Amino acid sequence: MLNPRILPEDLTGKPIELDVLARDSTGHLFNVEVQVLRYPRWSARSTFYLARMLSTQIDAGEHYLAIKPVVGVHLLDFDLVEGHQSALWQFEMRDRHDPSVRLGDELTLFVVGLGKADRLLRARDDRGDAGTSAAADIDANADAHAHAAAALEAWIKFFKHWKEAQAMSDLSYPPVQ
Repeated sequence: MLNPRILPEDLTGKPIELDVLARDSTGHLFNVEVQVLRYPRWSARSTFYLARMLSTQIDAGEHYLAIKPVVGVHLLDFDLVEGHQSALWQFEMRDRHDPSVRLGDELTLFVVGLGKADRLLRARDDRGDAGTSAAADIDANADAHAHAAAALEAWIKFFKHWKEAQAMSDLSYPPVQ
C-alpha cells in the first residue's frame, strides 16, 4: 500500500488523492476508486489519475523502461453508459480501426458498474441459472475463469449489500469475508 496523495510537481499542477494506491511485487501500480455520484467529466478525472500515476514514475534522465504499467479499478454506483447492457468495461490503448493492435500495457482501466452488475446477478439467481457464468451473464464479451468470475461476483455483492447481514453471511469468498 502506498500513500494515495499525489502532489503537483509545481504550483500550477493539480494535486489528487486516490482512494487506494498500491504496488504489486512486479512494480505495477494499482488505483482502486469507488465513485457513488456521477460527476461531469468523470472520464477525464479517471484518465487524469492514471496519467499522473504513469507520469510520476520517472524523473529527468531516467529511461522509459523504468515505467511500470498502471491499472485503475473503478467501482461506480452509476451506469457508465446509459442503455448499454454491459456492467464490466476494460479500457486500453488500442488502434481504432484494428482493436487487435494494442499500443502497450502502460494504461488499463477496469470499470465495474456496481448497480447494473448487481441487477444482472440477481436476475440470473432469480432464473436459477446456477451453471451460468456470472461474468458471461454480466458481459457477453467476458472470457473470465470461473474463479475470477466468482471473486468478482463476491466483491460486487459486498459493495452493493454490505449493510445487509444475511447477504454478507452468504458470501464465501475469503478476501471478501
